[in-house]
Order: sequence, then C-alpha cells, then structure tokens
Amino acid sequence: MPYLTAVSRPEAASEPPSAPPERGVQGLRLVLALALVGIVIYGAWQARRATELEARVELLSSALRDAQAEADARRVHLSEVRGAITEVRQSLEALEALSAAGPESASTPEAPAAE
Repeated sequence: MPYLTAVSRPEAASEPPSAPPERGVQGLRLVLALALVGIVIYGAWQARRATELEARVELLSSALRDAQAEADARRVHLSEVRGAITEVRQSLEALEALSAAGPESASTPEAPAAE
C-alpha cells in the first residue's frame, strides 16, 4: 500500500483540552435551581389551596345537610298541617249538614265519621 503514509499529529500536551465555559454551566445550574425552587413553591401553594378548598367544601356540605334537614322538617310539618286542615274541613262539612237539616233532625244526631 504505497498510498498510505504516516500522518504526524501534534502532541496532545501542547494544547490544553477545550473546557466548557464556566459561566455557561453556572448559569444553567442557576436556572435549574430557580426552576426547582419555583416548582416547590408552586406545589406548596397548591397544597395549601387544596386544604383551604377541602375545608370550604366541608363547610358547604355541612350547611347543605342542615338545609336539607330543615326542609325535611318543614315537609313533615306541612303534611301535619294539611292533615289538620282536612279534619277541620270534614268537621265543618258535618256542621253545615247539621245546620242545613234544621231542628227537625235534632232527635237523630249524626256522628262525624272517624278516620
């Protein structure tokens, strides 16, 4: 192989190896550190906010349970009032019937129907 010849290289000791610029590495580290601190602060803020929202949800749930209990109590009371009104209406109808019958039917009084 006549075409191959030895190539001489300059000695590695004569030139120092090229090192990355120290400012660039420090800047990158600073940016990464700031990003990490920002992520930690954001995570802490989100955790605190989540805790506050959970407390608010519990407060609203308690208020909703109270309102539902009050609504149920009012429904029961309204049902009782309606029942009493029905009884009064039936008594009134019996009194009207007795009044319309006049004194002739006083010897055979009609008893109102019991429920």
